[in-house]
Amino acid sequence: MKKILFLTLYDNICLGNRILSAIAKSHGIETHVVIFKDQRTRAILKDSADSLSYQFYFDGIKYGSCYAAYNATEREIGHFIKLANDIRPNLICLSTRSFGYSLSKKIISRMKKELDIPVIGGGWGPTLEPEKFLEFCDYVCFGEGEVPIRQISQQLLRAESDFQTVDNLIFRHNGTIVKNPIARPLQNEDLDALPFADFDLANKYLIDNNRIYVGSQSVNSKIYNCLAGRGCPLSCSYCMSSKYRGLYKGEGYKIAKYRIRDVETVIEELKIAKANGAMYVRISDEIFPIWKEWIDKFIELYRREIDLPFFAYIRPEFHSDDVTRRLVEIGMTSSVVAIQAGSEHIRKKIFKRMLSRHKIVEFANTLKRHDIDYTYHLINFNPFESEEDMVDTLNLLYQLPYAPLVLFRLVPFEGTPIKRRLDTDKPDMLPVNVQKWYGYLYAMSLKSNFYRHFSRIIFKNGWFKNRILLMAAIFVPAFVNLHFQRFLKKLRYGSATLLPIPTKTKQ
Repeated sequence: MKKILFLTLYDNICLGNRILSAIAKSHGIETHVVIFKDQRTRAILKDSADSLSYQFYFDGIKYGSCYAAYNATEREIGHFIKLANDIRPNLICLSTRSFGYSLSKKIISRMKKELDIPVIGGGWGPTLEPEKFLEFCDYVCFGEGEVPIRQISQQLLRAESDFQTVDNLIFRHNGTIVKNPIARPLQNEDLDALPFADFDLANKYLIDNNRIYVGSQSVNSKIYNCLAGRGCPLSCSYCMSSKYRGLYKGEGYKIAKYRIRDVETVIEELKIAKANGAMYVRISDEIFPIWKEWIDKFIELYRREIDLPFFAYIRPEFHSDDVTRRLVEIGMTSSVVAIQAGSEHIRKKIFKRMLSRHKIVEFANTLKRHDIDYTYHLINFNPFESEEDMVDTLNLLYQLPYAPLVLFRLVPFEGTPIKRRLDTDKPDMLPVNVQKWYGYLYAMSLKSNFYRHFSRIIFKNGWFKNRILLMAAIFVPAFVNLHFQRFLKKLRYGSATLLPIPTKTKQ
């Protein structure tokens, strides 16, 4: 039987690879899904030198995930090569983001010295920078992979090993880069026709902690990830989720910014997940579907058929207080308040997020009133941001109800509008101590009355601005409590996941 090995880095869920695996299996291909390193997080004492590594503050504590926290070992790379040698696939499909370039190159280059297996690189990283990934991959898949994996599966069944005629592939031929025609992007009806993501436990592996975990050890099946659609109705300047339209426009295709599956299709997938033991659902869309008819039908069917607590990313531009209330009634327990910047100038002119300060405050109070768990999201280390902008953010946070803050570092990816603007304008970043000082003030302002009052005093007097370690020490009690709570949750839900785990049950 012909075999494909799907490889992903630091991503237990890897919905893209699992969907492609399901398609290949439907064509009679034997598939194997290998997750190289779990995407868990841990507190770190200093920043990683690599700006692409995933680092953030949660509630004032510095965290790293992926290789910022858990570097791959030589033994783990050896485990992958041995596994590939045991499986002997006809093809390896690598899916990764931009941060995975260096590690992907290390793994694949090492493997190529021992095994003659063709490799296709796909995902946002290879799509945005195909020439870099062609340094070690035989092909790069540009954009969506569903049509190419069908064609590849059919060619494998015909015993063909040359994929140079497959749509969406980019490769080198006689020293020249060749880009094949791009297949039509999937439409709504095409999304409905896709097989459900392959969460079957057979031929699933997690390489981590210098070991190979198999089957149920590779993923937490109690928490199920599901996509209702693809894309995003917003056009944030730093994000690629809504940019498929631009990618395909250059190829002569029109594509909706946000494509959606039928409610019945989503519910059928969740029924299977529930039957397989799922206790919690994470609807992983960048934004929960926004159309009234879809929402009404979802609420009706989810209540009747699923009845599990769930996470959904809702937004006040699209989801009214009444919609929020109805989603809570059927099980929504957690969401996000994505502010990104308190300054109107930064939020609207630089990040292209048009939500007003008033709406942000109103939405946060709505979630608090409905007793929803949520976190605030902000972005720092933004070269366009002045200290006046940071003061504006702090003043906004003082108006918000208390909830944990996730503070992300701005990492401009190739192809995004903000990256192009940074390359053109070349703004100067404020000093690191200033960035971190405001970051700690932001977290303090959202913790409690005591911390908010203390943050006002610190801000007014300029205390610790050049003594950042003293600011960090303020969060030691929060660090201890957070890890104790995570320990309790792991006892209940298992540990092979990074997904939001509810502190509340369904009301």
